[in-house]
Amino acid sequence: MRQSCGRKCLVDARGQRRMGRLIQADRRATLTEITTRYNRGMQQSICEATTRTTLRRMGYNSRRPHWVPLISTTNRKKRGYNLHKLTKIGQLKTGRMLPGLMSLDFC
Repeated sequence: MRQSCGRKCLVDARGQRRMGRLIQADRRATLTEITTRYNRGMQQSICEATTRTTLRRMGYNSRRPHWVPLISTTNRKKRGYNLHKLTKIGQLKTGRMLPGLMSLDFC
């Protein structure tokens, strides 16, 4: 967010909305693809570094999924967890079980 002096921002709020629509259209697009698609309809083109900075400012920091398993099945086997003795925990007051909650018993 710049003050009144200095160089003007190449990607303003309208440009950020446009870039957000480009990302939503193709979530697996690379940085160069996003940059070329953005520059296709603009008078003043931007470089990949500007696109990267704008994406970080918009909250697209990494491509890591939001949910990552704490212990993968192969690591469970290496650590000695018995996968057959997984018991469900987290019963609600209504008698239903919460999905995905397991207790890990050692061999």
